[in-house]
Amino acid sequence: MRDASGQPFDFAFFARENFVYDTEPAARAIVVMRRRGPEAGLAALRRLHEAFYAENRDVTDINELAAVAAELGFDPDAFRADFASAEAVEDTRRDFAFSQSVSVRGFPTLIAGSGRDISYGLVTSGYQPPPPILRALESWMAAGCGV
Repeated sequence: MRDASGQPFDFAFFARENFVYDTEPAARAIVVMRRRGPEAGLAALRRLHEAFYAENRDVTDINELAAVAAELGFDPDAFRADFASAEAVEDTRRDFAFSQSVSVRGFPTLIAGSGRDISYGLVTSGYQPPPPILRALESWMAAGCGV
C-alpha cells in the first residue's frame, strides 16, 4: 500500500499489545473539525492519516486527537468539549449510517454527489491512482450529475 499510495507507513502500530483500532474517534474528530468547512475537514482527514499511519500515533485517544486539532489551529479544550458533545456523536453516527446507505463496504471508498437528497454514485472502492479517479469524476460531471 505504501508504494501504491505514496503514504508513508510506520508498521509499529501492528505490534501494539491490546490495541483495538476503532475508527469512530477519528471519524468524530473529523466531524468536529469539518464544521469549519470542507477544507478543514479534508485537512483533518489528511493530518489524522499521517498521524496514524506515518507517525504511529493513537488516533483512538482523545489527547492525541486534541493535539492534532491544535496543530490544525483548533483550541484543544474547545475541541475536547465539541468532541464529547451529543451532537458530535450523533453527527458521526449519521455519517456512518449514510456510508452504509450508499453501500460503502471498504476503505478507501470515494462516492460523488451534490447533496444529501440526491443520489450518489460510486467512483472507486479501494485505492486507485489519481488518473482513473479523475476520469470517473470528469465523466460523472459531464453527465450533469455534479450540478
